[in-house]
Amino acid sequence: MLDVGKTRTEQARLDFTAGLMGFNSTGIGAGMATYYKNKTDNLDFTPDIKYVKELMEQAPIYNFGAFFERHNHALMFETTLD
Repeated sequence: MLDVGKTRTEQARLDFTAGLMGFNSTGIGAGMATYYKNKTDNLDFTPDIKYVKELMEQAPIYNFGAFFERHNHALMFETTLD
C-alpha cells in the first residue's frame, strides 16, 4: 500500500466524503426501499423494469438520492484528485 502523507484537513475531507457515501447508501437508500415497498406491496402483478423506473422517478426520495449521489461523487473526485 502506498503511504501518502495526508494533512489532517485532507484526511477530514476524505472521511467526510466517505461518511456522506455511507449515509446515501444506508439512509437515503433505505428510504427508497421503503417507498418502493409501500407502493408495490399490494400489486396484483409483478412490476417490470419500465414500471419500476416510472414509479421511482416520481419519488421525491429517489430524486433527492440521485442529486445527493451525483454531487457527492463530484466531491469525492475533487477531494481525491486534489
